[in-house]
Amino acid sequence: MKSIKFVAHLGFIIFLISCDSDLSVRDLEGHKYKTIKIGNTEWFAENLQTAFFQNGDSIPNILEDSLWYILNTPGFCYYDNNPNNKNTFGNLYYWYAVNDKRKICPCGWEVATKSHFGELSRLFGGDQVSGKSLKDNSNRLWLGDTNATNDSGFSALPGGHRDEHFERSGKYAFFWQKDDYHGQACFIENLCAYECSILSDFSYVNQDFGHKYRGMSVRCVKIEKSMK
Repeated sequence: MKSIKFVAHLGFIIFLISCDSDLSVRDLEGHKYKTIKIGNTEWFAENLQTAFFQNGDSIPNILEDSLWYILNTPGFCYYDNNPNNKNTFGNLYYWYAVNDKRKICPCGWEVATKSHFGELSRLFGGDQVSGKSLKDNSNRLWLGDTNATNDSGFSALPGGHRDEHFERSGKYAFFWQKDDYHGQACFIENLCAYECSILSDFSYVNQDFGHKYRGMSVRCVKIEKSMK
């Protein structure tokens, strides 16, 4: 336990020293993220996989389905609770981790919003056709898919999601958007947030909302510096 805390604190110190550097994008565990400029926005080209907030606080790894379904505090998991899925699909996050004030993306980056995903889709023809341009086509993880081109370089992977149980790995990519959803279609007030999903063997992108207790992937975007 002491060694784990030491590694976390050491990572936090390195993070503070390198926070303003543009040379690379790393999380507190030392993972270096691939990024890509799409339109006017620089995106992660892979899913977030950190277990720490920017300030060094750890994000709880929630193993039990019964707890995952009822918590309203930050949490993450690996698909099927299998750490081997981390390097391929990244982590699945509770929305309360996504929107926590301690910030889940590396310094200088933020969780992509509804606006970011909307613009990403528009750049590749809109929601009806853009999915094929966003899906990774290099490793055949999309089961049964025949139309992925990854023209965008976004490299979406079918990491599935966690609801009451783990579901749809290989067939769906689900991404949280940072925005709350306040519409009447959410039956429980203040318990929904926007999401984006991409399906295997379909070309469209679904911009929708989901309950905050679900576990989904996260993509970060670079924070644009204001012009003064």
